Amino acid sequence: MQIESYGSVTRPSGGGEMGQLIQEFDWAETAHGPLSSWPQVLRVLVDLMLNSSQPMFIVWGQEHTLLYNDPYAEILASKHPALGMPFDQVWSEIWATDLAPIVKRAYAGEALHMDNIPLKMMRKGYLEETNFSFSYTPVRDHNNVVQGFLCPCLEITEQVLEQRRARLRAEMTDRFRTLRDPVALSFEASALVARHLGVEQSAYAEIDELGEFALIENDWNDGAISSNAGRHRLEDFGAEFVADLKAGRSVVIADVREDSRTSTPDAAETFAQRGIRALLNVPHLRDGQLVAVLAVHCAKPKHWHPADIVLVEEVAQRTHAAVEGARSEAARRVSEKLLRETRDALALATTASNLGWATWDFTSGAASLDACGREIMGFDENEITCADWMKRVHPEDRDALNEEVRKCVRERRPFDLEYRVVQPGGSLRHVHGTGIFEADADGEPAHGTGFVRDVTERKNSEAYQNMLMAELDHRVKNILAVVQSIARQSLKRGQDAGPEAANRLIGRISALAQSHSLLAQSRWEGASFKTLIENAVAPYLGDGVGRIVVDGPELKVTPKAAQA
Repeated sequence: MQIESYGSVTRPSGGGEMGQLIQEFDWAETAHGPLSSWPQVLRVLVDLMLNSSQPMFIVWGQEHTLLYNDPYAEILASKHPALGMPFDQVWSEIWATDLAPIVKRAYAGEALHMDNIPLKMMRKGYLEETNFSFSYTPVRDHNNVVQGFLCPCLEITEQVLEQRRARLRAEMTDRFRTLRDPVALSFEASALVARHLGVEQSAYAEIDELGEFALIENDWNDGAISSNAGRHRLEDFGAEFVADLKAGRSVVIADVREDSRTSTPDAAETFAQRGIRALLNVPHLRDGQLVAVLAVHCAKPKHWHPADIVLVEEVAQRTHAAVEGARSEAARRVSEKLLRETRDALALATTASNLGWATWDFTSGAASLDACGREIMGFDENEITCADWMKRVHPEDRDALNEEVRKCVRERRPFDLEYRVVQPGGSLRHVHGTGIFEADADGEPAHGTGFVRDVTERKNSEAYQNMLMAELDHRVKNILAVVQSIARQSLKRGQDAGPEAANRLIGRISALAQSHSLLAQSRWEGASFKTLIENAVAPYLGDGVGRIVVDGPELKVTPKAAQA
């Protein structure tokens, strides 16, 4: 840029603090001489710079003298005031690596524009990573010789850091979406935050129930610090340090050797053994008790940016939630697996024992049955209601069923009742129902759960047994009557009751027994008439062969006739 004439401009006007400092500065002691002797182009540029709201500075002369405005003074921070100092001295920490090459190009007459340039500056007492966008515009004198350059600049550090933080948050969301293991989740969070902050180590530590030890399953580190995975006694790190964590306060320490909480001999030795010089620890409390800590460690002293502290606290909170959520999910999956196994075992057992499981909700009117229960009650796969259930119950048993349910609710006892069920085809089944019913606020049945068992076969068996018992009773009475008749015939009045009479009685009873044996062999379907006759006359044959001859066609007589 070359300017020939600037009218009556002789000194800077306005410009706030820096305008005042420039006017008061003893320029006569410098190579540039007093303000009145400055070139018109320089005076105009200074006036432009001082009245700009954008950070600007001018580097002038072979000495690289620095002039700047109030907004740029904020960028200088603790380096301010640096008015009249050589530019290379003001920014000595970045001169050789970053500024010297581009300043040389500007003095060679090249106009430069640079966006998002990272610079590690020492302007607040610590080395920090910054980002700037700026341009160098060479300024020539009337001989077209470059005397310096004008630099409008803009610090974009916060914007860049916020973009990085946003990327970290997005990446964490993506990673957490696919991870289910609590240890993998905590390790991934540690790795992301450590790489973002540029530190050597980060770990997620869980605290035992007594609050005495911290357990690190796995830590992330870049090799500059040895792994600290393992079990650590909290009191070794310093009582005040641990007290802050247990109180739920984040512990931010730029140098453990300088902080009173960690510089006691024992604590300092503990941190030194682990290679930790700076730390940022964020605790997590549950019900007032310390349960976990997200620990970020640095091998060298480090200033922790306030925004980074907030970010780590956010990461810690999300990590705690993800870890606990993963554990809850894992526990849920285990519970569901056990529930499925129990349900399958129960289903197998109920099927094997012909049991059906059922629930009733009298408030909504809904009822449910498993497959076995549906088969027992005669329902298909469609939804059923309590009313549908009651329609299946035999009309003669419905009142008894309703009354049993109400009594169980009143007396707070289990339900146990047998009733009949009419199948869709009209067949009858006997059902044994058991279960528990609970009442609503008014004492009415609200809902219940239990089992139904098909006891039709048992009922039929019981009926058959009852029939057999009645039949047996009838037959025994018949037999006793026959025996009584035999006794009367064998011991008629006027006959001797000696051995002959006894033999006749025994023979006739034996014949009766043989008749029963014949009936038993034929399953009481009847007996051969010929065999019955032979058995009946056997006692009278004596030793005479052919004394009595039985002959005729084969004839079967009824059980009743066989016992007569």
